[in-house]
Amino acid sequence: MNMIHGSFFSQSRLCFGFCLLVFFVGVLPVAAMEPAWTYQAEEQVQTIAISTNATLIAAGGDGKGLYVLDGNGALLWEKSLESPILNVAVTVDGSSVTAFNDRGKIYCFNRSGGELWSYQTNVGTFSGKSTSFYQTPDGSFTVTGNEYGMVYKVNKSGQLVWETFLGRKIHDLAMTGDGNWTLTGEDGGRAELLDSGGNITWTADGFANHVVMTRDGGIFVIGGGEASLGECAIYRDEMRAAFRKMGNANDLAITPRGTVTVIASEDGNLYRYDREGRSIWNFSFDGKPMQKVAMPSDASWIAAISGDSNMILVKNDGSLAGSLVTKSPLLDLAFTPDGSAFVASSRNRNIYLLRVPLTGQALVPLVTASASPSVSMSAITTTPAGNSSVAVTTQTANATHARTTVQTPLMTASLPTTPVPATPTTTPTAGSFTVPLLVTAGCACAYVIRRRV
Repeated sequence: MNMIHGSFFSQSRLCFGFCLLVFFVGVLPVAAMEPAWTYQAEEQVQTIAISTNATLIAAGGDGKGLYVLDGNGALLWEKSLESPILNVAVTVDGSSVTAFNDRGKIYCFNRSGGELWSYQTNVGTFSGKSTSFYQTPDGSFTVTGNEYGMVYKVNKSGQLVWETFLGRKIHDLAMTGDGNWTLTGEDGGRAELLDSGGNITWTADGFANHVVMTRDGGIFVIGGGEASLGECAIYRDEMRAAFRKMGNANDLAITPRGTVTVIASEDGNLYRYDREGRSIWNFSFDGKPMQKVAMPSDASWIAAISGDSNMILVKNDGSLAGSLVTKSPLLDLAFTPDGSAFVASSRNRNIYLLRVPLTGQALVPLVTASASPSVSMSAITTTPAGNSSVAVTTQTANATHARTTVQTPLMTASLPTTPVPATPTTTPTAGSFTVPLLVTAGCACAYVIRRRV
């Protein structure tokens, strides 16, 4: 009897150890990523940008330094720009670098560091602290905003195209590829669409800390919130196609044609939607807030900052490709348009570049919506008597549209709280196989013990 009990407890310890091993294997990330190189600046880098093929990287410091590196992490040149740098941009071809400081001055340099032009915004009655910046991918137009609601648009020669006063702090800005339309995210949750002359043509109210739009302006997304309370809305042809309550939408990303939208949420999830506003999947790494998100033009990969110091790479099917834990909180993130690499900056002054493992990776084809008829509000006008006249048209998903409304869209389609069945149909996580492995291991151990006893 003692021999049986001794054998039983020995086998129990063996099985318990095996279960622990299975558990830890199950919760390990898919792959540990390693930077191709790391560069340490002389100050904290709070904004970063990268060109196609990762041939040029620009980084802006919280002091006043602008650092420009080549694809191997070597410093090409640096500049001192009078005050902390809020944003940087690199043209798609890497021919120029633009920086914007908190005093409202825009600087544009060529690839070698020669100054092409500069322009001082924030002058006059409503001058104030600069808050936002956006540049078209080819560098043709730049828009900036400040804390009092001034928006300035400048062309590629550094000349003012227009300026307009909106009266609310500008949190974020976006433009169409040709620079003809500008989308604002303002204090109080307002988003407004401005035409090529800076005139307001459309407004929407809600949380609007972050805004993004497609190259042709057919789709735009607004989102934001406060702490755990937030929301995000997707608009197609100025009509709200999707709406979701969630934790604060900390960051947004959209492909040039709008086939994929990804939201980084305070509730610890990345949410992916298609062009029609349908939920495809949501991904959680460790339950901590998703702070930043970036992706290439085809959304083949999605990079994100989870919590303070976790850099993660997600495949386009919503499964984890790899992760990297840094020693210091991460601040910004950018992906090359061609999907070959991404860069991140951290509070300890480091800049990391990671090459994407394009070879040997099986990617799930993107779900591309066909051009299907949709109802959109093309015009809302008010008669002298105060009555509203509404014109409704049927358009296809890739059709152009007139922007003449100045009212909140009326059509709303609520999103389901769970993802629409797609590939995959479940929410992928780093330890998604842990429970099945544990159950299998437990059953095997019980069977062995029973047979021995």
